[in-house]
Amino acid sequence: MPEKNKGKRLKTGGMLLILFSLLYIPSLFHWLSSDNVSSDILRIGIIEDSVNAEGLLVRDEVLLDPSATDGKLIPEVSEGERIPAFGRVATISNKASLSLLKELEDINTQIIQAQTERAKKTDFFSEDIAKIDKSIGQKVQGIINLYNINSMAGIGQLTLEVDRLIEKKAAIAGEGDGDSHIKSLKQEKESIQQRINSNTSQIISQYSGIISFIIDGYEQILTPKSLKELTPEIIKSVNSEKLQKISSYEEVNTGKPFMKVIKGNYTYIAAVLEPEKAGMFKAGESIDVRLNAVGAVVAGYVTDLTKKNGGKYLITVRVDRFSGELSSMRKINVDFIKDSYEGLKIPLKSLYSPDAGWKKARVMLIKANSVTAREVDVLCKDEEYAIIGTPENEVKKTVNLYDTYILNPENIKEGQIVLQ
Repeated sequence: MPEKNKGKRLKTGGMLLILFSLLYIPSLFHWLSSDNVSSDILRIGIIEDSVNAEGLLVRDEVLLDPSATDGKLIPEVSEGERIPAFGRVATISNKASLSLLKELEDINTQIIQAQTERAKKTDFFSEDIAKIDKSIGQKVQGIINLYNINSMAGIGQLTLEVDRLIEKKAAIAGEGDGDSHIKSLKQEKESIQQRINSNTSQIISQYSGIISFIIDGYEQILTPKSLKELTPEIIKSVNSEKLQKISSYEEVNTGKPFMKVIKGNYTYIAAVLEPEKAGMFKAGESIDVRLNAVGAVVAGYVTDLTKKNGGKYLITVRVDRFSGELSSMRKINVDFIKDSYEGLKIPLKSLYSPDAGWKKARVMLIKANSVTAREVDVLCKDEEYAIIGTPENEVKKTVNLYDTYILNPENIKEGQIVLQ
């Protein structure tokens, strides 16, 4: 019996060992092979159908009349600031006016000091002045009482005392000398100001718009009226580095313009596109434009798309925002955005078995440590990423936000165990 029981135990143990091998050995190999599996989580992202280009800024610009005299520039508005018509935008001061400005500053300092000293003196003797005012009031009331009882005796003496108190109050407050000194300083200030005015000239803008101190020589060449005549060669030849910029207190010369006004509300962006890129757009449609120098996306309108000599296309897009921020520029890097898609974003390398038109593909998800394949719709893609979604009629085998997917699906099999 003992040997028989021993045989049964060996037989049972052998069966358990075989069962263990069938069930767990394959899983062990799957676990070992999962070391090279990389995964990530599905997140919401954006893909743009866009073209990057170097754009040329074309605006309605007018040069302001130059200064009638040589001198130093004193701007009264800032670069990119919007101004009304017939407003003063700058003052030109010659050497004589600059020295007079120093005198004006000195006289202003003296006036402030004199007024401060007078205020201090008045505050210091304010208690004495209050006492005198009280005495004057009492004596005036005494005069009134004497009149009421028809007693003329003593009225003359009280009147004399009131006059003496008023003189004393004026002396304490320094009313006469203090006021006359300040008045004299103010008269001197007015005289200096008149001399300054005779040695300065003003720059007045006859136009409303955006002010700019940047002159590049293209103001009368690159205009909205000349857009039709632009060619890729002209755009390439524009040198945006040769800008003349005048800063505060720099010397300006007679007859040389140094300021301009950007009129109107529109800025035109002209750029050259290759034929395969130009096919994305058409004249008369609305698109978005990313102004990379400003870091903003604005609404744009394609005013023209024309094929030029050499097979390239010239696109012109009109925008109506950030004119002030763009006032100092002639060229800018932009993205012309045809469409923008938002959804579950995944690297193209993580999709496999796509159809011919990249409308459908498959993705490997990890569900409960097991690899499972899902068919997805490819809503849009670029060179690196795709926006995917669950096919319209699928309700069970879905892909969702925060699902874990396999980055490198090559050599990964459905049903494979992956430790996370």
